[in-house]
Amino acid sequence: KFYPYKTNTKNKILCIGRLNKQKNYKLLFNALKDTNYEVDIYGHGDQYQYKSLIKEYKLNVNFLGNIKNNKLPLVYNSYKLFVLCSLYEGHPKALLEALSCGSNCIATKVPGISELYNGNNFQIVDLNSQELKLKIISIMNNPNIEKNFHANKFINDNYSLSIISLKYLKLYEKLNK
Repeated sequence: KFYPYKTNTKNKILCIGRLNKQKNYKLLFNALKDTNYEVDIYGHGDQYQYKSLIKEYKLNVNFLGNIKNNKLPLVYNSYKLFVLCSLYEGHPKALLEALSCGSNCIATKVPGISELYNGNNFQIVDLNSQELKLKIISIMNNPNIEKNFHANKFINDNYSLSIISLKYLKLYEKLNK
């Protein structure tokens, strides 16, 4: 289900993840200060913790709640940019799904995300709002940006079910020798 396909792309920023400290939405909101970009956030949690910051920075942020997994491919394919500002990740499922859909992605250079970065599958930034802002502007202001097929290939070559199954099988065989 998670692959790139042509849709009408919204000139908005997409975030998918719980509304908690780990996902570090404050970094994104600081980066978007003095911009006119609109952000759609899917995920559950306390959105009210961000209301004063959003109001102070005059941001256009939409909290859209949870979404069924089978609807996610359409969502990823419908946005110009996916951003993940986490402080850390274990195995960033939302980033992997976005990359599978060929989304243009920006993510933070933190444990769990850095290990996925290969130089051309997504943009990576330090935990720095100014650096994030510049990357966002470069993607959002590029009218010719296309799907990121490098990212889709990277995911298929490294994280598809068949590849992961083979890796587990080899590990299992190695442990049982």
